[in-house]
Amino acid sequence: MITVPGSVHVLMTGPTAEPRILLDLTTQTGTAFYYSTEAFSYGGRYYEARLKGTPEIQTALGPAGFVGPRDVTIDLANADGYFSQMGPGTVRASSCTLRQVFREFADLVDANSLTLWRFNLQV
Repeated sequence: MITVPGSVHVLMTGPTAEPRILLDLTTQTGTAFYYSTEAFSYGGRYYEARLKGTPEIQTALGPAGFVGPRDVTIDLANADGYFSQMGPGTVRASSCTLRQVFREFADLVDANSLTLWRFNLQV
């Protein structure tokens, strides 16, 4: 059983408690990009509003019986040509962390997330 402080419980169960999607993407050269469904600060990082919605994740049973992401579909907001300006292969084989957090108490429960997926891009 997990016990949370009363103030956090109220925020989690309140009418405004909605999870936010965060994507940390680190390229092979070490450049880090942080994207979300809305502009958002979390864990000392600023996330740009570049995700169109909740990513679609298909899972599969992996080695030693672990369940992990098999296919991940992420729709990116590119109306201003932001991603088009990146050179070919910029994000190829990047390491990614996709998480859900509650914006309402992100500062109260630092670095905790509802769901956390780690994977490498194969583009």
